[in-house]
Amino acid sequence: MGNETNGATPPPLRLLSKAKRTGRRMTTAWQRKARRRRIELSTWLRCGRHHLAEIDPFRLIWMDPWEPERLMDYGSEEYLREVRDVRDGDWDLGRPRLEDDGQYTSLLSHLRDGVPWKATPFVQEVLRRVARGQRFWHGCTTPEEVEERCAMIDDLFRTIQRDGYRTQRDLIADGSSFARRARPPEFEEIVVNVDRNGAFIFVDGIHRLVIARTLHIKKVPASVLIRHRQWQEHRDSIVQDPHRVGGASLDHPDLSYLVSDDRLGPRIGAGGVRSDGP
Repeated sequence: MGNETNGATPPPLRLLSKAKRTGRRMTTAWQRKARRRRIELSTWLRCGRHHLAEIDPFRLIWMDPWEPERLMDYGSEEYLREVRDVRDGDWDLGRPRLEDDGQYTSLLSHLRDGVPWKATPFVQEVLRRVARGQRFWHGCTTPEEVEERCAMIDDLFRTIQRDGYRTQRDLIADGSSFARRARPPEFEEIVVNVDRNGAFIFVDGIHRLVIARTLHIKKVPASVLIRHRQWQEHRDSIVQDPHRVGGASLDHPDLSYLVSDDRLGPRIGAGGVRSDGP
């Protein structure tokens, strides 16, 4: 009778189970850290080593949510790029206007004007595609999943309205389940490209962008995916000589952090995660 446990887990097994859970957390944390280092190194090898101005894949810039006026039309694989880049060419020209995008206008009409989800053209199109057996809008395959997606956006709106706009890093620090995701949290923010003149082109994060605009939030964090080579060369020139501002003000979100009180110091590559508030 001394071996009876009344269904309770014996102490050695509890300790073993706890050790396994701790080991999994340590492995996951190590994997996340290794992934970040790989992204930093890959970004530096691809473009950072060729430029004086910092190209930190994890830096967040703080911009007016109304600044992006155009958008890219990437496929899903381009949205998920992790290695940041500098590109030449005319990719930044002739981009469509954000205000003409069907998802953007439907989100705005629901969140700002109160139009029911099912009355918006975008959700109607999603439901039509789902009815034809297509997987669409973050993998929705049934009308119920579309409704869940809409409810999630409503929940996000109410949360930001109540608590303010917070970075994914802040949510992780508060114990958010988001911390268990594989992608670096910075890449789950609004994502933009920067054109040859320093204008932002929207890439990803449409829900947060529309919510920020609807709630009149002045500044939001964003991650830069691609910079035009001409813009990057302008950034390099400022690193070389902070007084050579040229056509862009040093108040520009992608320039202001490059400048110290006295003189800009060359910052080559990425030295870790930095959080730069508005």
